[in-house]
Amino acid sequence: MQFRYSTGTNEPTDFPWEAAIPVSPFWDSFSFKDAAAIIKTIPLEELEKYDLDTRYGSATQPEKIAVTLDILREKLQHEESKYTPPAEFYTADHDAWSDIWLSIAYISMKLDRMDEAEEAYRMLVTKREDPNDLVPANNLCAFLVKNTNKYNEVKTLSAPCMEWLDKKLGRASPQAIGVRKNIAEAEWKQGNRERAQELIAEIFECIDELKGSRFAVYEEDEREYAQGWEADLKKWQAE
Repeated sequence: MQFRYSTGTNEPTDFPWEAAIPVSPFWDSFSFKDAAAIIKTIPLEELEKYDLDTRYGSATQPEKIAVTLDILREKLQHEESKYTPPAEFYTADHDAWSDIWLSIAYISMKLDRMDEAEEAYRMLVTKREDPNDLVPANNLCAFLVKNTNKYNEVKTLSAPCMEWLDKKLGRASPQAIGVRKNIAEAEWKQGNRERAQELIAEIFECIDELKGSRFAVYEEDEREYAQGWEADLKKWQAE
C-alpha cells in the first residue's frame, strides 16, 4: 500500500504529528489534517475491520466523515468498557482518552455539529491532566475564532498560548504561526484592522524564518496556507 504524509508527498517527516495516510478510494478525498485526526487515534490495522474502501470508497465526503465519527465513538465506548468503577479510562490512560476526544471534537466540527464540538474542546481544557499544557486551550481558540463570535475569549486564551509555543517550539514553527493567525483573525473580526495587519505581517516574517529551521519542510505550505487564509479573512463580513 502507498501512503502520503504531512508534506503532501510519500516522504514522512520525523515530527510527532506525522501520519501515514493510505492512498486509497476512501482516504483520497480527505485532507491530510482530516485523515490524520482519525488515523493518529485509531491505527490502520484496527480500521481494516471496517473495510472502508469497499463499503464507503464511493460515498460522499460528508458520509465518509460521519462513518469516521461513528468509529471514533465506538472506539471510545470500547476503551471505557475495559474499566470497572471507580477505575475509569480518563484516569487510567489520559493521553489515549484525550486523543479520542480531540478527534471526536474535530470530526464533529467537520460535520457542522458545533455545539457538540465546542463542548468537547472545552472539556479537554478543563480536564487536562497538566495545567501547564496549553495545547487544549490553543485547539479551543482555533475552533472558537472560526465558528463563534467569542473573540475576546480567543484573545485572552491565545496570548499565553503564543508565549508558551514561542518558548517551546520557537516562533518559526507551524504551531506558533497558527496561534498568531487565531489572534489576528479575532482582531480583524472585531474591527481592529491595524492590530490585525501588524500580526499578519509578523506571521509572514515567521514563515520566512522557517527557512533553514527544523520546520523548513513546511515553509512553502505555510506560506500558501497563510496567503489563502489572509485572502479569505479580508473577504469576511460580520453577520
